[in-house]
Amino acid sequence: TSSQFYTFRAQTQYAHEFGKHAVDVLAGFEYRQTHTKTDDNLLYGYNHQTQTNQNLQTDWAFLNNPTVGVLGSNYTPSGALTDFDTSDVLHRYYSYYFTANYVYNKLYSLFASYRVDNTDLFGTDPKFRRRPLWSVGASWNIQNEEFMKPYTWVNALKLRASYGLTGNIDSGATSYLTASFGTNVYNGGLVGYLDTPPNDQLRWEKTQTWNVGVDFAFFGYRLNGSVDFYRKLGSDLLTMTDLDPTTG
Repeated sequence: TSSQFYTFRAQTQYAHEFGKHAVDVLAGFEYRQTHTKTDDNLLYGYNHQTQTNQNLQTDWAFLNNPTVGVLGSNYTPSGALTDFDTSDVLHRYYSYYFTANYVYNKLYSLFASYRVDNTDLFGTDPKFRRRPLWSVGASWNIQNEEFMKPYTWVNALKLRASYGLTGNIDSGATSYLTASFGTNVYNGGLVGYLDTPPNDQLRWEKTQTWNVGVDFAFFGYRLNGSVDFYRKLGSDLLTMTDLDPTTG
């Protein structure tokens, strides 16, 4: 197996504080490519010193024949024929992203993120390509409020809330028709297998997440922790399903 991975990223960031305000903005672009080639050869009787092998000529198909009954019809030989497999998998991804944070007087914070990913794993239907993933949120640093100053044992107390849409790519799926070819173990002929049908509507497996939480630290940070309430909702998930055998 040989693999090549390339990543190129360019980004810019701007951060500035003026008075009671603070802003931090970041934008960037990323390109990735993964290329994996595999050659798998199964050899029986292999000698690692001489780098030679022995071809076994036993007729396992005949011995497994129920009418012969020598080994039984359910017997699977540990090695009868050589096997060779090769694969060449190339994927490309390019993305652009944006994040922004705003803080007022070290009390109130707003943040947002936006990202668009493109890859050959998505379908060719335009309405399912270049769909953005994004999130927004806000937080309140309660310990910095004037009314909290008498409570010196409170070191940190933050209330936060967020909503976002994230995505997952199943690299085992493809929008194109794929097939595998091999050798028939009985007669040595070439055989083909349909692996995946074409799917022009292949898209993100999406997850919507709502989250509300509290972060706290008391008594010189001796007692600290977080409490979260969240809800996740998945959509467009990929799964195995049975086809109606009557459709052919």
